[in-house]
Amino acid sequence: ELDLDTPLVTSQGQVISYYDREKDIFDHHIQPLDISNLSHLLVDNFIAGKIINIVVDCFDTVYMDHEFGNLYDLISEKHVKIKTLNYQKLIQLKNVVGCYVELSPTETNRIKDTVKTLNKIFKGQYKFAFWMTEGSLPIINIKPAFVDKWRAVEVAEKMYDINRIISFGNGYNDKTMLEGAHIGFAMKNSARPIKRYGNNITKFDNNNDGVA
Repeated sequence: ELDLDTPLVTSQGQVISYYDREKDIFDHHIQPLDISNLSHLLVDNFIAGKIINIVVDCFDTVYMDHEFGNLYDLISEKHVKIKTLNYQKLIQLKNVVGCYVELSPTETNRIKDTVKTLNKIFKGQYKFAFWMTEGSLPIINIKPAFVDKWRAVEVAEKMYDINRIISFGNGYNDKTMLEGAHIGFAMKNSARPIKRYGNNITKFDNNNDGVA
């Protein structure tokens, strides 16, 4: 399905620029996420008792611990291939581009403190981020340390000799892209912190042709 004429960028900021169908080989400008090194994090700290769902993104397949929660609802709507995840399979997964840990309601400050600690411990290897939007459960996003959407844009800049970038975004994974672009539009329905990262806000939200 990947007859690529342009780079494919995942929600994490991973770039796929080429796919050899016969050899099943991707040419990625990415840093794969080694999940096996992260498995102990799910049992060695207070997060373990709060986990509702673990979601692991492997390009064409999404692995989930449970088929419920906000993340399941969001991903199942996109009609991607979903497979059940267990801890034995967790440490064997390859081509991982990102991992999300969905938590039951708990102290926000406690989660933020844990995320800060993890970022210090794994500096240069992984990047942990805490997400929580209105009506959602707490989520910790785990990805390779040097991967984000702005780096993906920089890859495209070099490939196509682009010298002016306009970006649109509404989520925390859009932060670096909104900040790095010449013009960054935060969508009208973005969380308040996201609106600070862009230098413009769209008139309409992304459910009502905000980019158009």
